[in-house]
Amino acid sequence: MLIMPPKPFVDPKDLSVLLFGSNELDDTASGSASCIHPSLVVSKNAVLHGRGLVVTDAIKAGTCLFVTPAMFQCDKEQVRDSFLSSEAADLAEIAEQSLLQAMRSTIDKRTDWGAIRCILALIGGVNTENLEELPFDTTNNMQLLLGNDKEPIDEDLIQNLSDDVLLQIIRRNAFGPDFCTYDSLQSFWTRHRSSPHPPPKLPPHLLGMYPLAAMMNHSCVANAVRVYVGEVMVVHAGQDVAAGDEVVWSYLPPTMEFHRRQKILQQQHGFVCKCQRCRVEEEALRTVEPAVDEWNDHLVNVAALDSEQTQSLFATFQRLNAQLFGAESPLSNEAKRYLRVGYTYLHMNYLNATLAELKTKCGSSPEDDATRDEVLAIATQLHFSFCACHNASTEDLSILHLCYDLVGAMHQSATDQSKTLPKLRFWTEQLKKAHMIRYGKLGCDVESVRKCMMHTKAVLRQKDGLLTIAKYHFI
Repeated sequence: MLIMPPKPFVDPKDLSVLLFGSNELDDTASGSASCIHPSLVVSKNAVLHGRGLVVTDAIKAGTCLFVTPAMFQCDKEQVRDSFLSSEAADLAEIAEQSLLQAMRSTIDKRTDWGAIRCILALIGGVNTENLEELPFDTTNNMQLLLGNDKEPIDEDLIQNLSDDVLLQIIRRNAFGPDFCTYDSLQSFWTRHRSSPHPPPKLPPHLLGMYPLAAMMNHSCVANAVRVYVGEVMVVHAGQDVAAGDEVVWSYLPPTMEFHRRQKILQQQHGFVCKCQRCRVEEEALRTVEPAVDEWNDHLVNVAALDSEQTQSLFATFQRLNAQLFGAESPLSNEAKRYLRVGYTYLHMNYLNATLAELKTKCGSSPEDDATRDEVLAIATQLHFSFCACHNASTEDLSILHLCYDLVGAMHQSATDQSKTLPKLRFWTEQLKKAHMIRYGKLGCDVESVRKCMMHTKAVLRQKDGLLTIAKYHFI
C-alpha cells in the first residue's frame, strides 16, 4: 500500500483517471497530490554517489514508486510567446529563465517555506561557498522533499540564494522535456511563427522542479521509468528491484552511443559513468571499434536517401549486423544488447527503409515474406535489448508497435492464419506488458490498457504527434 496525503490524490493502482480524465493541463497538474511507495527512502548508503533513492523491500516491475506534481514549473505560454517573438531565441534558456522567475518569486514573497526549504535541499553539488551547513537533515526526509516542512528559515540562508545559485540548481536538478525535445519544439514552433493565430500548441511538460525525483542518480541501465501527465510526474519500476537496491534512471536518452554518453555526462553533469553498461561497452569497443565507426557513418536521414544510397545502407547494415551480432561475433550477449540499444537509430533507419521499399511493391512474393521475417527478427532483438536496460521506454514502445503492426499485416495476408496467430498473440502480450509497466496496472481494466496502447501508437507514429493529434496529454 502506498503512503498518500489527504485528498485530492491519485490512486497509483489505477492511474486511468489521471491519464484520461482531463484534457486541461492545468487542472491535471494542480489536482494531484503526491503519493510515495512506503519502501522508497532517501539514503546515502548503497547508492552510486551522494544521495539516492533506495527501496527497503523488493518490488516488482510496474510498481508505482511515486506520483508528484512539479514544485515549480516554467510558464509554458510565456516561454512559447518569448520564443516566437525573437528570431535568435534559445528555447532552453528561455525556459530556464521562466523557471528561475517562478522560484525567485516564491523566495521573495516568503509565503511558502516548504518550497523554499526544497530549494535549499537541492543545493548539494552546487558551488555555494557563501552558504553555511544547512540547519536540517535532507536524508530520508520525504516531507521536506514534498514541500511539507513549513518551518521558517534563517534569513541569512535565503539572502545567499542568488540568481546564479538558482540557475545552477535548475541546471543540475530540473527536468526538461522528455519526448518533445527542445529541438523538436523549436522546429514545430518555428514552422508556426508566420501564422501565430491560433498560437501553436504547448507540450504537456516543458521544464519543472521535482525535488524528490532530483534525488535519483544516473545509470545507463535504468530500473525506473517516468511519465509526465501534464506537469505531474509518474514513476514506475521498469525492472524488478531487490530490497536494498538503488532506484536509478538515465539522465540521457538510452539510444546514445557510448562515447557520446560519456562526453555529455562529463560536460553537463561532471562525472564519468562507470555503470555496468558503460563498463561492458568500453571493453567491447576495444575489439570492434573499426566496425562501430562504420555504423556511425550510416546514421542518416532515411527519407533523404536516393536508391543507390539506400542499397548502400542495406549492405552496410547487413554486413555489420552479422559481424557484430552474428554467431561468429567475439562479443558477449550482454555487450550485444547494450550496443544494439546505443545504435537504435541505425537499426530503425534500416528497418524503415526496408519497409518503405516493400510498400512500393504490388502483391506479396516469397522474397517479400522473407524480408518481413528478417525485419521482425531484427526488431525482436532490439526490443529484448531494451528489456535489459531501458524496459518500457518510449523507444521500446515504438519498436513494439512496429513489431505488432508487422505481425498483424503478416497475419492478415497469411493463407494459413493458424501459423501466424501465435506470433500475433505473443506481440499483443508484449505490447500490453510494456504499457502496464510504464503506466501501471490501470486497475487491470482491459479497456484502459487498450486506450493507452492506441494513444501511444498515435503519438509515436505521427511526427509531432503529441502536439498535433494527441487526445490525451501523456507519453
